[in-house]
Amino acid sequence: EQPFRRAVELSPADPDGWLVLVEYLVATRRTPDAEAVIEQAKGKVRPDALPLLLARSSALLGRFDEARES
Repeated sequence: EQPFRRAVELSPADPDGWLVLVEYLVATRRTPDAEAVIEQAKGKVRPDALPLLLARSSALLGRFDEARES
């Protein structure tokens, strides 16, 4: 987990680091942590990349209706 968090620290505007961190947290069944990371990303990811990040993160959490709306 630490390398993923470090990637986010080094490049907070890049959505890729955030997405990998969310994927890891979902895979390790840490949904509340994944949700918290998504909220943090909202204020840091570049605006042009945020909708896709939110859609992909919602899909990872099984929230397909939210994913479609993003």
